[in-house]
Amino acid sequence: ASPRFLLKEICNKLNIKNLISSEVDKSNGKFISKNCYGEEKERRYKEVFESKKINNLYSDSYSDMPMMKLAKKSYIVDGEKITEIIK
Repeated sequence: ASPRFLLKEICNKLNIKNLISSEVDKSNGKFISKNCYGEEKERRYKEVFESKKINNLYSDSYSDMPMMKLAKKSYIVDGEKITEIIK
């Protein structure tokens, strides 16, 4: 759900070609697109990657449960603690 303007340059430097993010107006913080969150994140993932499987998914939020359901294994990260989510 992070704003594109925060991540785009990092992705360029790391040669990451696909970025799924929220479009936010940098000057006022208002969303230009739907917030890339929950089911919207899953929809956008499928739009870009179609049916490509996810082996391992790490998140710091249960709002990513729609994405976790697409992964073979999913984990919640809380500080130093990583917990596998059993689906």
